[in-house]
Amino acid sequence: MSYLEGSQFYGDSTLEDTLVKNTIGFLKQGFLELGAFYNIDKDQTGINGNDESKLLPVVSSGITNYTIYRGIKPDWVWETSGIQLKYAGGTQPYVPSGIYVNNTFYPTGTTINGTGYYIDFSRGRVVFNNPLTSLHNVQCKYSVRAVDVLMEDSDLYRRLNSEWRQNISATGITNNSLFGYLPVIFVGLKGYRSYPAELGSRSKWSRGAMRFTWFANNGSEFRKIQDNLYMLEDKNVSFHNVDNIPKPLNYRGELMSGFLTHQYLSSQYFDGTVRFLGNSKIDKIQNNEILPLRKGVCVIDLESKVNVIL
Repeated sequence: MSYLEGSQFYGDSTLEDTLVKNTIGFLKQGFLELGAFYNIDKDQTGINGNDESKLLPVVSSGITNYTIYRGIKPDWVWETSGIQLKYAGGTQPYVPSGIYVNNTFYPTGTTINGTGYYIDFSRGRVVFNNPLTSLHNVQCKYSVRAVDVLMEDSDLYRRLNSEWRQNISATGITNNSLFGYLPVIFVGLKGYRSYPAELGSRSKWSRGAMRFTWFANNGSEFRKIQDNLYMLEDKNVSFHNVDNIPKPLNYRGELMSGFLTHQYLSSQYFDGTVRFLGNSKIDKIQNNEILPLRKGVCVIDLESKVNVIL
C-alpha cells in the first residue's frame, strides 16, 4: 500500500482545485440569485439597434465557415432550477432548448437541412455538424451572466491583466474584444498550510487565503463586485468532491442536467465546509479612470477540514 495520503488517484483534483472550483460554483449561483444575468429574447433589439438574439458566424483560421455561430457573450446560463431570486417579481433566466433558423424553431436533437447541431453553453455558441450558408439567420433565446467567475489560471486572466497594465501606462486600448467578457472575477488560492484536526486523527485543518481579482469597465460594476466579495467574511460554504459528481455540462459545453447547481451538489455530495474568515484585504489598485478597464484584488483568509485518504 502506498505511503502517500494526499489522494486516492494521481489524476484526481488537488485540494486547491477543490476549494477554487467550489468557490466559483458558489459565487456563480449567488450572482444569479441577485439577478446578475441578462435575458436575450428572440428579436430583442439592443442599444445599438442590433438583434441581440442573432448569432454571428465565427470566421477564423481552422474553422469551416458557417459551422459555428456565437452569441454576444460566452458562458450562457444553464441552471434550469435551484435559482431562488432574492428580490420579488424577478424573471428566471432563459435556458435554451433549441434554436431558430430562418424563424423556424428546431429543438435540441433535431436537424436543420439534414445537419445536426449542439449548444455550447460554456463558450456561448451553437455548433453545426455541417456548414450552413450565409443565407441562414440563426437566433437563440438565452441568458448570459452579468458577472462571470473563472479560475485565475486562465488565458483570459493573463490577457486582461496585460490590457489593464497598458491602460494604466496610458498607451491606450489594444483589444476591444476583451471588454465583451467584463465584468469578470478570477479566483485563485494564494496559499495554505495544514495542521492536525484533533489528537489521534489523520484528518487535517487547512488554512490559507483565497484571492479574488476582478475587472470591470465602469465604477458601478466595480463597486458592486467589491461589496459582494467583502461580505464573504465569516461565511460558511459547503463544498463537494469535484471529481465524484455528475457534471452539468460535458466536454463540449452541452447541457447534461440543469439541476446540478452548487447548492444541490454540495447537499447531495457533501465533502466538507470552507469558512471564510475575517480580516479581508482589498488592495487599493491604481486605476486609470479615463479608460474603461478597472482592476481590483481582494484576499480573504479561509479554513477547511481535509479528510486524509489512506
